[in-house]
Amino acid sequence: MSDAPRDPELERLAEDLSSTLAELQNELERRGPREPPRGPLGLPRPPTPGELLDLADEFAIPALIAFLEANVRALEAFQAALRLARAGEEVSERGRETRRQGERLGRDALDRLDDVLDDLQGALDGRPQDPTARTLADEARALRDEIDDRLAEGDRRVNRSTHDKRSIPARDERDESDDDVAIDVDAELDSIRDAVENDDAEDAE
Repeated sequence: MSDAPRDPELERLAEDLSSTLAELQNELERRGPREPPRGPLGLPRPPTPGELLDLADEFAIPALIAFLEANVRALEAFQAALRLARAGEEVSERGRETRRQGERLGRDALDRLDDVLDDLQGALDGRPQDPTARTLADEARALRDEIDDRLAEGDRRVNRSTHDKRSIPARDERDESDDDVAIDVDAELDSIRDAVENDDAEDAE
């Protein structure tokens, strides 16, 4: 993907997915744990077998929130890598390597996100009072699928472009970059490096 042309729609989808996951994380944290089961007199009572299973889901949700937070950070690095794709020759070889790390981190996050959303859906099945969280999870899955489609299309475009370049002479495109949006390359590289270092630190734990 490092040689793929800029895809504004992919950038928008990545930003939307990052925002949706952050919103989902906040919604789950806001809900907090459920009240313990109570008997007819309002006093706490032992949970039923079904409630014990629901309780296991309750304990799973904090871990899923942590996974969502890690995915948000990785997607932010992915967004920075997409923005750096516009910088062209302004990016040094080290910068291009950092950009590739950001892209790899983003793709890894997308791969893990499917499992996280599956586990989260199972946990939310026992929480009928959380329609907002379920809706956000569905939106995140739909956005993730759209990003997958855009990435696949980008790979196909790269393959076609590589094939075409074999028969078309190279030309100087520096004059065509005047309309590009100005990018703070150093800031974007720092953003990617921070996310990669955080991800590596979590893997080490």
